[in-house]
Amino acid sequence: MASSNPAPPWLDIPDPAATASATVPAPTFPTERSPTRAERRRRGWGAMVFAAAWIAAVVALIGLRPDLASPRVVLPIAAWLVAGAVVLGVVLRPGARGLPAGIRVVQHAVWLVPAAYALGAVIVAEPTDGPLTWASIRGCLCLSSVLALGPLAAAALFLRRSFLSAAGWRGAAVGGISGLAGSLGIHAHCPVQGVGHLLAAHGTAIVIGAAAGAALGRAGGRA
Repeated sequence: MASSNPAPPWLDIPDPAATASATVPAPTFPTERSPTRAERRRRGWGAMVFAAAWIAAVVALIGLRPDLASPRVVLPIAAWLVAGAVVLGVVLRPGARGLPAGIRVVQHAVWLVPAAYALGAVIVAEPTDGPLTWASIRGCLCLSSVLALGPLAAAALFLRRSFLSAAGWRGAAVGGISGLAGSLGIHAHCPVQGVGHLLAAHGTAIVIGAAAGAALGRAGGRA
C-alpha cells in the first residue's frame, strides 16, 4: 500500500557536496617581502624629502614672487601647510591595534582639504582688474599640476600595497594633499590674488591630485 504522505520537496534539491571539487587551489604568496618598520620609516622620510625637494626645485626654476616674505603671503602658505600635514597624519597614522584610519575619517579628509584651501583663498583674496579666462589660468594650472606630480609619485611608491581597505578613498585623500602641495608651490610663485584665480588656477591641482590618487590607490594601493 502506497504511503499517503508525499516526499518532502527539499529531497529534490541536489547535494552541492556531490559536485564540489576536492581540489584546493594553491595559495598565492606576495612576490615581494614586506618592509620592516625601520625600512618603512626610512622610506617615509625619503618620500617626504623627495616631495619637498621637488617642490623647492620647481619653484626655484620658475621663480619666487617678489612679495613672498610678506605676512599676507607667507602666513596662508604656513596655515595650509600645517592643515595638510595634520590631515595627512590623521589619514596615515595607525590607530588602535595598528589598524588604519576609519573610512569615514578618510572620506571627510577628501573634502576637508579642498574646503580648507578654498576658505583660505577667500580670506586672502584681493580685487583684481583682469578677467578670469582660460588664458589667464592655464599657466598656473599646468605648473601647479607639475608641482603636485612629485609628491604624488613619492606617495604612490611609498604607499604601494599599504591600503588593505577602501584603497580608492585613501588614495584620493593622499592625492588631494599632494595637490595641495602643488597649490602652495604655485602660490609662492604667482602674485595674482584674485579669488577666481586662486581657486581655478591654483586650487584645481587639489581636485586633480585627488582623482589621480584615487586611481593610483585602486591600481597599486592594495596589491
